[in-house]
Amino acid sequence: MAAFFTCENGRYIPGRKSLSAGSATQLSGTVVCGLLAHGLETCSPGTEFVPARFTVDMFSPVLDEPIELRSAVVRMATVSGWPTRTSFSKTRSGPAQPLSS
Repeated sequence: MAAFFTCENGRYIPGRKSLSAGSATQLSGTVVCGLLAHGLETCSPGTEFVPARFTVDMFSPVLDEPIELRSAVVRMATVSGWPTRTSFSKTRSGPAQPLSS
């Protein structure tokens, strides 16, 4: 079974199966969303936090390069006390750029 990514030194390295059908230098959007969902599940604020919905807006293509996921609680909900928004970013050689908002 082929993996979409392999993890090396905290960075996700895209595999051959993660490439877009339309371009050999870009990743498939479905694969990117899967990686972001994995990041959301593994970096959740508690064991009782279960996301009900997951929406990603990708404003530019994600290139076939190593990806580093970072997460931070941006805002806490006032009713349940759980975060309502998490921000992930892809790091290249420069500072982190937002992937979704």
